[in-house]
Amino acid sequence: DDALEWLLGGGYSVSKLVPKLAQKPCLLLWGRQDEILPAADFLPQFQAAIPEAIFRWVDDCGHVPHLERPQFTAVAIAAFVRGQEVPFDASAKVMAETTSPSPASR
Repeated sequence: DDALEWLLGGGYSVSKLVPKLAQKPCLLLWGRQDEILPAADFLPQFQAAIPEAIFRWVDDCGHVPHLERPQFTAVAIAAFVRGQEVPFDASAKVMAETTSPSPASR
């Protein structure tokens, strides 16, 4: 559905299913160098749809953290699933230093 929406709609919009995630615990990992969905353009939509999500930047990463930074991504997901503090990327000085997301944190 998203691929078709992208092709026909001229751009990306948060899927109608994303707001349903607001009822569930969510972890949002965003590549700081994502050029497919730049955070400045798209992060506010995700944060509005799932305001309680835990947000973490993934430094030195584009659009696919699980492929570009698999170790950090795995550690972050494992901590989230276990209910532990989700780590910040080791190279991130301050999570909100760019794009000013208003992250939820545990």
